Amino acid sequence: SRRVALYCCVRSCSCSLFVFGCPYFWWSCGKMWSAFEDSTSNDNHLTTQHLPPPSLHHTQNNNNNNSRFTMADLMADNSFQHIIRVLNTNVDGKRKVVHAIKAIRGVGRRFGTLACKKAEVDVDKRAGELSPEELEKLMVIVANPRTFKIPEWFLNRKKDHKDGRYGQITSNGLDVKLRDDLERLKKIRAHRGLRHYWGVRVRGQHTCSTGRRARILPGMGK
Repeated sequence: SRRVALYCCVRSCSCSLFVFGCPYFWWSCGKMWSAFEDSTSNDNHLTTQHLPPPSLHHTQNNNNNNSRFTMADLMADNSFQHIIRVLNTNVDGKRKVVHAIKAIRGVGRRFGTLACKKAEVDVDKRAGELSPEELEKLMVIVANPRTFKIPEWFLNRKKDHKDGRYGQITSNGLDVKLRDDLERLKKIRAHRGLRHYWGVRVRGQHTCSTGRRARILPGMGK
């Protein structure tokens, strides 16, 4: 509306200059400019009428800013743990629970999220904020997922060759199970077991033109 009024003012002034001469041009300019100032003052009055006082507005913003917790405030608490020792693994307490427990071998993002939900732990919490009871409950679920109705297809060890059980293998248990599986393959003289025994590629890779210098397989040691 302000731009329209200013455009009309300039347009009428230019027309008056062309038709009636210079005196009427300045008179019409003054009239239109005074009308434009009156309209802008009325608009300002209407827009500022419904706003709260400036002091109250700034006070509300300051209160909202002060209510936010920063990472420094969280770490300043004496109960906050920066490093948590769980399943022979150092877990970073500054990270969120789901991403922090990914440092444990055998626990991924999806399994960690499901375990937190089963333990009724807030997934947005930092690992250092967990109470000993919450941490103990979380580790019990990781160790015995079947008792908490976690489906079999969600686990990383399906139908074990010795006992036929389903479970979630973590930490040092992964090395033990891998060693047992390799020993079983070698004992029954399976093709994969023989390839592991000979120390050559197992998964169908080309061996004639590649890997001539490094003959050591992953997990075989030096």
